[in-house]
Amino acid sequence: MTALKEDFQQETTEWAIARGRRRKRPVDAIVPEREPVSMAMIERTVLREFNLKAGLLKCKSARLGLARWFLVELACTLGGLTQRAVADYFGGVTEHAIGKTRQRLRLRLATDEKARKKWETLRKAMSIV
Repeated sequence: MTALKEDFQQETTEWAIARGRRRKRPVDAIVPEREPVSMAMIERTVLREFNLKAGLLKCKSARLGLARWFLVELACTLGGLTQRAVADYFGGVTEHAIGKTRQRLRLRLATDEKARKKWETLRKAMSIV
């Protein structure tokens, strides 16, 4: 993965020099850290951590709130999907609703210790997978 990172940095630097920028390393470039995780892998991990059945995360239910919130956040951060793509995945949901879901999750993680521990467990499971 470091070769990918170095290639990206080299291409970005060459592009910046060609555009007339004289910086050695452009500070506004986003360097890809790793390959995105597939949505199927994210969904399987969330289902396993919450002991849910397959296909249940797409259903609208109040008891699935935290599991769906985790799925949305992981899809956007680890999966590399946009909020619009995640909204299309759920079907019948707007990208605005996905953004609000991510805001609610950040607030919940800031205030709820139990949810924060579950989130850390899920993040560790995703790093192993």
